[in-house]
Amino acid sequence: MQNLNPTKWIMRLSIRGKVLSSFMVVATLVFVLFGIASNGMNSMENSTNRIIDEELPTLNAVADLKYRIERMNSLYSVGALTADAQLLDEARTEVAVVNQVLEGFKAKMGAESNSEGLYTFIAAYEEFVKSGEEMTVLANNGDMGGMQATRLEFETNATKLKEQLDGVVMSNEASMAEAANAASSTSSSAGRMTLIVSLIAAAIAIGLGFVISQNIAGGVKAVTGAARAIAIGDINQRVDARSKDEIGEMAIAFSGLTDYLRDIAQAARKVAEGDLSVVVQPKSDKDVLGNAFSQMFNNLRQSGEMEKQLKFEADNILKSIAAPMFVTDKDLTVISINNAALQASGYRREEVEGKMTCAEFAKTPLCGTDNCTIRNCMSTRQAIQGETVMTTRDGRKVPIAAVCSALFDQEGKPYGGLEIIMDQTEQKETLNEVARLIDAAASGQLKERVDIGSAQ
Repeated sequence: MQNLNPTKWIMRLSIRGKVLSSFMVVATLVFVLFGIASNGMNSMENSTNRIIDEELPTLNAVADLKYRIERMNSLYSVGALTADAQLLDEARTEVAVVNQVLEGFKAKMGAESNSEGLYTFIAAYEEFVKSGEEMTVLANNGDMGGMQATRLEFETNATKLKEQLDGVVMSNEASMAEAANAASSTSSSAGRMTLIVSLIAAAIAIGLGFVISQNIAGGVKAVTGAARAIAIGDINQRVDARSKDEIGEMAIAFSGLTDYLRDIAQAARKVAEGDLSVVVQPKSDKDVLGNAFSQMFNNLRQSGEMEKQLKFEADNILKSIAAPMFVTDKDLTVISINNAALQASGYRREEVEGKMTCAEFAKTPLCGTDNCTIRNCMSTRQAIQGETVMTTRDGRKVPIAAVCSALFDQEGKPYGGLEIIMDQTEQKETLNEVARLIDAAASGQLKERVDIGSAQ
């Protein structure tokens, strides 16, 4: 037969089952204690009743018999010698009383095994009374010699009766001592058994309490630890269900929760890496998180498709325009740029598209400030033009004229911007040369000439 580990058996029970089982075990031991105590009390009561109801009345009766026999001995002896009829009548009265007592003993003992001693005593008692009466008759007849002889027999019978009564007293005292010892022994045994069973009950109760508390506390502690870890973002948690009770069911449910969170986190990680093909299937209509992520991923896919379409259209537009030009998203990241802009700045396409913001690309004094042209176009919903200075990849400062416009979706929300830049270097040099000639003429140097073409 396969051995069943008690601890494993306890682990299979529900919390209610564990508590009820512990209560039943303790209750059983309490009933055992009650039985031991009750048996001890009954035994002590029986011994006490035996002493009170049997031994003490017998001792009292024997003491009374002994007193009456001694009195009869005195009354018969003195009455016979003095021929005192009153004393003899008193002696015969005592005889009648003793006879009633002996009849009571005979009726009480009946055919009991120890009744033989009673009948032996009665026979000796009858001889004692008979010798007393004979002594009285001889004294009344004046036969003093016969009376003296009978008196010796009478004294001898009296002595025998006293010895028998002393034997009964000793026997009763021994029986009382035996009953008292039995009661004391029973009390001691009951006390020892009560102590032993109490210790066993306490040990079992403590053991069951420890096992059950460890089972409950261990499961709750594991779930609590996992919950705290999840609260700080560590979702790689697993709670093992070691029991079949409510704590085990909670551990299984909690593991399901962590699995669910890991699935959501894995889907979010893939989307963060650019994989918009991820599909999140909500667990139910009440799955708020799952439904929210599903809707978000659908929106991201739609945004991705829109971004691809925007880039496709922007690339086509940029290819058809000879002026330097680039397009940004709403975060000002350059998503498309034409060759003219790349040639003017000195960057390569793979360095710019999707990696640089317009500020990082152009590095004008307006970039990154409240005067950012594309951002102002988005907020004012108007095109903006102006002049500034762009810094190329090799650090050259190039004066430019820029025209910016925001791009809006069907709902009128800005989702990007477009900027056209024109190199103003030649125009600036021509204007500077003209200003120099004017200054020369004003100072009287009218022979100054310049070839605009060479100046250019």
